[in-house]
Amino acid sequence: MPISSFVLSCDNSNLAALKCTLSAMPEVEVGDPINGRLPVVVDTYTRQDDRRVISTLESLETITHIQLIFAHFADLEQEPM
Repeated sequence: MPISSFVLSCDNSNLAALKCTLSAMPEVEVGDPINGRLPVVVDTYTRQDDRRVISTLESLETITHIQLIFAHFADLEQEPM
């Protein structure tokens, strides 16, 4: 299972809406916000699902910056890119 953690940045005025949006995504676990930054963990079954979720995060206009903190893919079988 791919597991990745990120810190997402956004305006404080958008934080509640962003947290609500992310909480509705079953693959995303949302932490408590701190100063406009929101820690999240993405936990999926395949690399393809992982890429889909990350692409969705990148498309959210309220997010101003995405910082990768940790990524784990070691337990996956080799998937074609």
